[in-house]
Amino acid sequence: LADVFLYLLQIASLAEIDLEKVTLEKLEKNYQRKWK
Repeated sequence: LADVFLYLLQIASLAEIDLEKVTLEKLEKNYQRKWK
C-alpha cells in the first residue's frame, strides 16, 4: 500500500499537481456535501 501511495505522489509531482491545495479543496467540498 505504501508503494502505491509513493507512486501516486510521484505522478502528482510530475503532473505539477499541488496535493495540499487539491486535498483542502476536496475536504471543503465534502464538508458542504449533503449526506443521505
